Amino acid sequence: MASIKKIKRKKGTVYKAEVRPRGHQYVSRTFSKLSDARNWARRTEKEMRLSVTDQENARREYTRHALIEEVEQLRKEIRQLKEDFRQHNHEGG
Repeated sequence: MASIKKIKRKKGTVYKAEVRPRGHQYVSRTFSKLSDARNWARRTEKEMRLSVTDQENARREYTRHALIEEVEQLRKEIRQLKEDFRQHNHEGG
């Protein structure tokens, strides 16, 4: 969530934009214009949300890939067991 604070200084008023989304480092920046502070805060929040989404997607893709590999390995093992079973029955029968 972003917040903007109005700060009065000797040389005039400035606006400090702060962004503190979950899972991210706190960031802030000071601007001479309120509109610049708002735009920076919106853009920064959006970038951080997209970053989290990208990380989640990458994690999901890795998990999906690992699951597919595991299924393929199990299929190979099943094929081998079936082949061994067939050979064993042909030898004894």
